[in-house]
Amino acid sequence: MSRWIERMAHMSHRTPSDPASQPEHNRTMLERVRQNVRRLVNQATPRHIHANPFGKALDKPDDIVDELTRNAIRLNPLIKRHVIDGFEGVPGGFRLGWAQLPQTHGHAFSIGLFTDSDHFAQIALADGKARVFAGTDPDMDTQELEPRFVFVKEETLTLADGPRLGHAASRNPKTVRATQGGVVGRMPGGRMMWLASWLKTGSRYTLEQMRANLPANMRFDLEYRDAITIAFFAAYMLPQMNGLLVGFDQNTASVPATFSAGSTAKRP
Repeated sequence: MSRWIERMAHMSHRTPSDPASQPEHNRTMLERVRQNVRRLVNQATPRHIHANPFGKALDKPDDIVDELTRNAIRLNPLIKRHVIDGFEGVPGGFRLGWAQLPQTHGHAFSIGLFTDSDHFAQIALADGKARVFAGTDPDMDTQELEPRFVFVKEETLTLADGPRLGHAASRNPKTVRATQGGVVGRMPGGRMMWLASWLKTGSRYTLEQMRANLPANMRFDLEYRDAITIAFFAAYMLPQMNGLLVGFDQNTASVPATFSAGSTAKRP
């Protein structure tokens, strides 16, 4: 068993206390990871599936790290990127974040893994309408795809500018107008599940009701790309890989038509 498989097998916090049960636990974790990577990444049109290094690696799980490394692209110094540290349950050796690849022409950005500071492997593409599509091609055609993950706008409200936005409490706080919405992810059966919520004031985002224990700098005063990327990994992909993806049943709903594939809706 490769070092990668050993690391992935230990991602769960629910490690059996009986050493004799560890081999079976490892096999269960490996199968869970393989199933979830397959669901998350192989959501492309037929012309992209065969070029998907993740999909090819699933048939040879010992080779996944090598496959990622071989297919990671080198980022030149002019490409904007952000490596975001602070996630729990990340496979050893990888760091998560986003890159603004030139193929997207500024209309989308790539979410993925950094094998080092200058090499990046895309696993999903986020567009300017707060929708995330699984796939490795930064130039993928998303017209026929359904999003795996979405920021859905719910309402506009007025609230006090204070701790809820990451600011200190004051006796006479000013009020601000904010947009509030839901963080929604597609479950294995295809249903969309409400996972968390977000606020937007001006052009900055706040993540709320996240099950993951995130530090303040990963919840407050976030720019758009950081907010989408952090929510995608912390509320959706990493919990699903660990078998811990749980939504809020009272808020479950299908993604509104304005956020379906081919939508012309603007970013929430």
